[in-house]
Amino acid sequence: MTMTRGDLWNFRTVAILAACAWGCSSSGGGPKTGTAGASPGTAGITGSAGTSGEAGTAGGAGVTGAAGSAGSAGSAGDTGGAGVTGTAGGGASGSAGATTDGSAPDGAAGGGVSSDAGGDVAAGPLKLTSTAFMEGGMIPAQYTCTGAGAHPSPELGWTAGPATTKGYAIVLKDNTNNFTHWAIWDIPPSVMELPMGVPATSHTLTDPAGAKQVSGGGIGYLPPCPPSGTHTYVFTLYAQKELPLTNVQTTQTPDVIMARLATQNVGMTTLSAKVPH
Repeated sequence: MTMTRGDLWNFRTVAILAACAWGCSSSGGGPKTGTAGASPGTAGITGSAGTSGEAGTAGGAGVTGAAGSAGSAGSAGDTGGAGVTGTAGGGASGSAGATTDGSAPDGAAGGGVSSDAGGDVAAGPLKLTSTAFMEGGMIPAQYTCTGAGAHPSPELGWTAGPATTKGYAIVLKDNTNNFTHWAIWDIPPSVMELPMGVPATSHTLTDPAGAKQVSGGGIGYLPPCPPSGTHTYVFTLYAQKELPLTNVQTTQTPDVIMARLATQNVGMTTLSAKVPH
């Protein structure tokens, strides 16, 4: 016979009651009920959380290199003791890197604008000078219409133009009354001066070779001759960018030549002086 769960429960209950009837009477001396079992065990200790690792120390910034020292400025070139045309031993390119610039009239030995043996004239700003007068000074009477004699053109000298210079030209103008006296152009690039008394007998010169000239009154140098008061005269040096100068003729006026030079040059400079009436 198969017992159900309910039957088992009833059977267990009857067994317990029978046992109690047998051993649970007051005459037996034993406890009526058994002692309760021990309380459930204490819960285990929860483990502590693991210690977080410390953050790494930030790396220091790299050291910036110190700036290099600035180079010292070069020393200024020495001033040459001689004038426009130096004799042997001097020159625009001084020894030990110094650049000379002649300043005194008529160069003595060792100085001048011309370079020494084997050297080249240092390229730089154009500068026009004369041994006859200084910038802003007075032109001596011998170079004007008031002086005695032939009234020659004054000596003129200059520094080298830019590397692209093909030749040189000089124009003399009375700035007070806006009259152009003289123009000479197509001076070879190797020539750095005009001697006193450029011949006024020909439009084309043999010294400097190939140079051409015209004046407001004829062929060559027309001296300053102010009608009244003191006039300012300006010699303008042009570094030509072509040789020969094109689109000009010796039959034209100095003003036409000057206008052409104003557009066909790679550099220019002036030397001015005064002439009283």
